Amino acid sequence: MIYLIILITILVSFFIYEKRQILYPKDKYYFYFICIALCLICGLRSQFVGIDTNEYVATFNYGFNTNDYLISSSEILFRLTYTVIHYFKGSYSAWLLFNSIIIYFTLCFVLIRFSINPIISLLLYIFCMPFYYFESFNIMRQAMALPFALSAICFWNINEYRKSIILLTIACLFHISSLILIPTILLSYIRLSNKFIISTLLISIILGFF
Repeated sequence: MIYLIILITILVSFFIYEKRQILYPKDKYYFYFICIALCLICGLRSQFVGIDTNEYVATFNYGFNTNDYLISSSEILFRLTYTVIHYFKGSYSAWLLFNSIIIYFTLCFVLIRFSINPIISLLLYIFCMPFYYFESFNIMRQAMALPFALSAICFWNINEYRKSIILLTIACLFHISSLILIPTILLSYIRLSNKFIISTLLISIILGFF
């Protein structure tokens, strides 16, 4: 019930934010509030919320040998989050919150920096792909890699290649599947029609539900 109440509060905040943007276009406080709320919902969840969360918590409590199949040895930065929280004698709850802060503070930066309408972009993040926000409770490593991967694409598009490569490397060190961005970036040099792009996007969203 508490998650439902908070989610309704966030949706109401979306509408308030849109109204305030008309009068105060530089006011981002409501957007920050929404990002913080999403961060807390994700970070303060029980270990039983999310299909894989319990497996990650077991790894946190008992070491990497517990679920060696789950986390690749190349995903150094994800493993580092375990080390950092253990160093400060934190619990798995602190670790989940720490990871959530990495996800949503980075995502907040990306949307503020690059999106024409950050609130619409955030809504797409929550409710598309499908319902990626809720899926991030399960696929933690991919969720942590995503904001850095998005940053890499955005910086590449404005010809800041060094920053893009660094961010893509960071994404890969959270989850190796981020390497799929390399052919995706190369595709940006191929001229594609808007019809093809929109059709591909819609098909991807639909397939994501299966």
